[in-house]
Amino acid sequence: MNPKETAYRQLAEKRKSFQFEQLLNPSEIEEGKYDCNHVEMWARWMGNLDAKVMLIGKDFGGKAFFLRFQGGCDPQSTTNLNLIRLFATLGIDIGTPDKPNRSAPVFFTNSVFGIIDSSAKGGNVISLKTQKENALVFLRQLIDIVDPQIIIAMGKEAYRGTCLALGMDGHRTLRRSLDNSPMKSTDGRLVFPVFHCGGLGLVNRSLKCQESDWLSIKSYL
Repeated sequence: MNPKETAYRQLAEKRKSFQFEQLLNPSEIEEGKYDCNHVEMWARWMGNLDAKVMLIGKDFGGKAFFLRFQGGCDPQSTTNLNLIRLFATLGIDIGTPDKPNRSAPVFFTNSVFGIIDSSAKGGNVISLKTQKENALVFLRQLIDIVDPQIIIAMGKEAYRGTCLALGMDGHRTLRRSLDNSPMKSTDGRLVFPVFHCGGLGLVNRSLKCQESDWLSIKSYL
């Protein structure tokens, strides 16, 4: 096992035993029946440790979703179908959640590493304190391990989490940040904020416009 794989495995084990504030650990849902050996569940689809591109979302979802898909992704969700289309604009075939293209130079993660307790008071709202904890304890280390050339932060919450992890100024609106893309972290990483490609995100920015946004990333690969 090379040093990168060792560091990743250690971070995954750290996540499994971590006591999240406000969130459930996948390891404690159904006694870990649907947990995995990744730091975050989305990496089960795209988890290439030598990835050139890291996609960061908000969170994996609530407990009910987690149980319904047994810790996996919904192959037919609007978000996932559109991600396949958007990555194609970069010339990258990511396959599908149930038939991933393991050779794709891509790593998926969310900025929050626990699962929302759907029955908890407050619904799916994640506090800034929880975002910051996840960003500093897990996301920053994960970025350092994978060391991608490009980070795509999908949606305002993912963008905020990315900025917290990298010590960037994240107070701009998502649209303004998109207009000034790519952002550059203090250690020189290129960060591309984009709108979420799910239902609510499409209300704010059409898929056609999002394809144009993603196409502008291609020249940096």
